[in-house]
Amino acid sequence: FVIGFFPPSQLPIGSPTLYVGLVAGGLVVFTGAPLVISHFKKPSWVPAPRGDDDTP
Repeated sequence: FVIGFFPPSQLPIGSPTLYVGLVAGGLVVFTGAPLVISHFKKPSWVPAPRGDDDTP
């Protein structure tokens, strides 16, 4: 996980700080988006538990 924050030597990087910032920002966005969506989900999005209906 931590290795991803070090820029590869084959990739011409102008600013290592910019590289680390972009990787860290991407990590925050891609892990934070599902958490935010889950937090603000509507009650209608939750499926009803199976076995509640009386129909065969």
